[in-house]
Amino acid sequence: MARVKRLPLVLILLVSVAILLLFRELRKRRLYDSSGVDMVDVREDVERLISERTGGPPVAGDGTRLTRIPLDEETAKTFFPALRKEGRTRDVYDPQTYFRNRADYRSERKFRLHPDGGWTVRFNHAGFKSERELAETPPDLRVLVAGDSHSEGVVPIPENYCSQLEVLYLASDPERSVEALNASRGGYMLYNYLGVLEKYAELEPDVFVMAIFGGNDFAETVPLYAYFEGLSLDDRREKWGLKIAYARRAGPGSGQALAQGMHQEALFHYSPEWRELALAASLRITTEVAVQCAERDIEFVLLYIPPATDVQQQYCADGIADVLEVFEMTPEDRGWTERIADEYLDTLRASGVHVVDLRPAYRATEERLYWKADLHINTRAHRIAAEELHRSIESFLVK
Repeated sequence: MARVKRLPLVLILLVSVAILLLFRELRKRRLYDSSGVDMVDVREDVERLISERTGGPPVAGDGTRLTRIPLDEETAKTFFPALRKEGRTRDVYDPQTYFRNRADYRSERKFRLHPDGGWTVRFNHAGFKSERELAETPPDLRVLVAGDSHSEGVVPIPENYCSQLEVLYLASDPERSVEALNASRGGYMLYNYLGVLEKYAELEPDVFVMAIFGGNDFAETVPLYAYFEGLSLDDRREKWGLKIAYARRAGPGSGQALAQGMHQEALFHYSPEWRELALAASLRITTEVAVQCAERDIEFVLLYIPPATDVQQQYCADGIADVLEVFEMTPEDRGWTERIADEYLDTLRASGVHVVDLRPAYRATEERLYWKADLHINTRAHRIAAEELHRSIESFLVK
């Protein structure tokens, strides 16, 4: 009889433990599943668009410039998930950048890892992420920056490397006016960066900074490149989609590691074609950027932002291990992003492009440079990026 009476107490204890474990898991999910990074497989839609194309292959001009076809809004939705969201208020279609920040947009973002617990997201009247409008009088130095979510910044606006660059210039030369225009947007890749240059060239920037995020920009450029060039992509959707789904749920940090570097690593490991297309596309687009900058007398700087999975593996080791296990890879199977980045950057340096590679500076820093929540670069990493940019820009402006 005593044993029977104890049974409800045991059940209550078990239920209590289960609730506690569930609560802890939900807390983890709120902490880790906040990257806002969408991984959408567009290969089937790309193949459909290629098959539906009429009038032959795309026109490449004189054969020396980059191949592109205008994208209407419906076609742009295939390549850019931000345009597909119902009731979207933040993003608008743009024929040059394909999508961009809505002008005069303002919202509040909560982010509990930041000391302030969050910040205000604001795009000014011109659509730049900034707390102020464009200077009425052209500044002594105007820097236009195009990048993805790392450059847009998962930090308050004053802590972004664009704002920090202005602070560094003010400290070094109070008499010189400097304006850094942040036209970055989460979900951007190389074609978007080129579009930013073309859209805002009328502002006559002195310097154009194209900020490549090594963790996914190379691979994300491939589908649109394949569409423009009329190329088919290898098809591994059924098995690949299942692996992505499993990897995102394998552990607390697996989804972030997957989105911010490991998905690209797995794709490059299993598909030599994607590696070749990613490098070819990245070099062709960047060369077009360099040519257009030279034509407009704009100094071009290529900023390379590495993923945490390459330079601070110690802070995301569990997530990396989980993704490797799901994709049946060994640690030795990694490294394609680094190899492609090396060849990409070396080729551009040899052609005279100013390259700022953040890998050495980030590797030399022991403190965490990427938010635990989503593996975007944090406040300290933005400061380092600003310092490296400032040093590089001053080196060629002085000349």
